[in-house]
Amino acid sequence: MPVTVNYPGVYIEEIPSGVRTITGVATSITAFLGGAPRGPTADPVIINSFADYERWFGGLRSDFPMSYAVHGFFQNGGAQAIIVRLYKVGAAAGLAAGTAGPAGTLKLEAASPGEWGNLIAGGIDTDGITDEIAAQYGLTKADLFNLTVQSDPKNQGPKEVYRNVSVASGPRRVDRILEQQSSLCRSRRARRIPIFRQRPRRRLPSIPRLLRSWPAEPRARCWTTRRTPAAKPTKPGCTSS
Repeated sequence: MPVTVNYPGVYIEEIPSGVRTITGVATSITAFLGGAPRGPTADPVIINSFADYERWFGGLRSDFPMSYAVHGFFQNGGAQAIIVRLYKVGAAAGLAAGTAGPAGTLKLEAASPGEWGNLIAGGIDTDGITDEIAAQYGLTKADLFNLTVQSDPKNQGPKEVYRNVSVASGPRRVDRILEQQSSLCRSRRARRIPIFRQRPRRRLPSIPRLLRSWPAEPRARCWTTRRTPAAKPTKPGCTSS
């Protein structure tokens, strides 16, 4: 509101403005860029503990110094970090492929590039699967199975178990479940490729045979040009002979 001037002096009038106050943000978030045994390479990953780092990128490794930097960050009171894994293009992708599933071929591959994928082991079983469970998903008992995936089983690497999954379309489709929940592998459903039979090619007759079969006097002549005595061409057309 305007200031009432009663006597000589300095008056201060505050005018509201549309500028908003700068909101405070956390200043303890640290970003780490470097190599790691495994993990996503396309997008940065936000972690809140070193256990998250181990789950996504592996544990402490002397050949990957970033793991010690992240470990020291959380040991000294760090709360949140952003990890960006750098990967050399052209290195071994380490894709693991296998066959599983009662309804077709289930192809498993490592969730991220690197040689670590060569140590992935997986298996399937049907323990605990009943007709009642299958009916809940609109499938049969033969369509469901349990999938177990583990990285480096000899050294007790991370293990994932997915129960009541299927390669058939439905809420428990295994490729979608792994895409949303797994940090180890991905799956591609088998697709039936239709086989198209090619028609036999018609054998063309030889040139002498064409000449022998060509009529001596054709019944019609198309697009011929005739000249009158005055050498004036007529309109082209088809005339019967």
